Formats: sequence, C-alpha cells, structure tokens
Amino acid sequence: MITVISQTTAEREEETRQLFLQVKPLLDQGYTLSKAVKQELNIKHNAFYNQTWYKDLKKECIRQGVKPNGNY
Repeated sequence: MITVISQTTAEREEETRQLFLQVKPLLDQGYTLSKAVKQELNIKHNAFYNQTWYKDLKKECIRQGVKPNGNY
C-alpha cells in the first residue's frame, strides 16, 4: 500500500521557513547547509541533496541573505 502525503504550497513554505530557523544557528557558526541539515535532522547520508525540500531550503537561505556554503 502506498500512502500519499499532500500539503499545500503554504504549508510547504512554512515547513521550509521552520527548517531554516532550525539550521540558521549552525550556518552562523560556519557550517555548510548540508552539514547543518545532517546535524539537525540526524541524517547520516547525502541522498537528500537532490530532494525538492533541500533545494527549497537552499533558496530560503539565499532569500534570507545567508550563504548556504557557510562562507560569509
């Protein structure tokens, strides 16, 4: 059985903003976005790089004026 989870654009954008707020302190410490995400979400792999949520998070970082590669 396949379970489909749907969410509105507004819900997805809010989820992205919340994740940004969660990883921002680590980005401020110089972590790269991928390392901050791994730390906060306790992920041990790199398979999320091409996921839409990660690309949206990267765009949110740029929109907020935070460079996702950790360099300011």
